[in-house]
Amino acid sequence: MKIIPLVLFILLCCKSLISAQTNSDDFNNLGLNETEKLNYKKAIVYYSKAIELDSNSETPLYNRGQAYYSLKNYTA
Repeated sequence: MKIIPLVLFILLCCKSLISAQTNSDDFNNLGLNETEKLNYKKAIVYYSKAIELDSNSETPLYNRGQAYYSLKNYTA
């Protein structure tokens, strides 16, 4: 009987880990982390996903523009 609550707890933890990166702010933050490491191309992928999830959010759009600028890509 004690194993059932443990199994339920593990399943709930796994579910929260799987759905952790589904919101625009999460992807924007991942982009910021990559930008800090100067991984601009990877950051652009994360910013683009954030924009895809919330096209009204200005922050990832600005951040993606800055990443393109850092890559000297002025026409993206």
